[in-house]
Amino acid sequence: SARVSSGPWLSLSFELGTFEGLDVLKNKLRNIKRAQLAHWGNVAQGHPPRKTEPCLHMVFAGNPGTGKTTVAHIVAKILQQLHCIEKTLLCVRLRLPRHTGDR
Repeated sequence: SARVSSGPWLSLSFELGTFEGLDVLKNKLRNIKRAQLAHWGNVAQGHPPRKTEPCLHMVFAGNPGTGKTTVAHIVAKILQQLHCIEKTLLCVRLRLPRHTGDR
């Protein structure tokens, strides 16, 4: 059964903890970790694995230069460490400024 190695988890949690705020995100990741550990415990006791995976889609929105992409990379590494995702592949969408005028 898959286990969360405490070294990388603590390192990534600390790295995310260096950012101010983000309490909602930090709590969400703690809840995901708790749910994963409970799931693995249930499977280890012979219960069937869950039929559906939790939705892990996230959107980081904000002004340029506020660390959105950096935080997204850290979150992806944490989710990979928790065995929620296989690869730390991110989809980054840049919003271009709107142009007004005649079309």
